[in-house]
Amino acid sequence: MKLLNNILMAVIIGASIFSCASNSIETSISMSEFKKLYSANPKIKVIDVRTLGEFNGPLGHITTATLMPLSNIQGSVDKLKTMGQEPVYVVCRSGNRSGKATSILLQNDINAINVLGGMKAWNQ
Repeated sequence: MKLLNNILMAVIIGASIFSCASNSIETSISMSEFKKLYSANPKIKVIDVRTLGEFNGPLGHITTATLMPLSNIQGSVDKLKTMGQEPVYVVCRSGNRSGKATSILLQNDINAINVLGGMKAWNQ
C-alpha cells in the first residue's frame, strides 16, 4: 500500500511539473505592459489584424504596425515565419480578433502574443 501511495504521489508531482511548464509561455499581454515594451523598443514586431478601413479609421494604428487582416492571417503565416523567432505582438480593435489570430499563429509555430484591449486600450 505504501509503495502504491509513493507511486501515486510521484505521478501527481510529475503531472503538476509538466502542467506548469506548459503554461509558462505567455500568449497575451496587457496594453499597459505592451506600451512599456513598445516605448523601450518601438522596433518590436506588431501586426494589426483589423480591416484596412479600421486601420486608417478613427482609432488609428500603431505607427510601426503591419496590417494583416484576420481574414488573411492564415495566408500570412509563411511570411511571418521568415521574420524569425522574435515575438510578434498582435492587435485589433478590442482584443477579440487578435486573440483568434494569435491562436492561429501559435498553431503554426509563430511566437505570437495577443495585446489585450486592442486599439481601444491604446487610445486610453
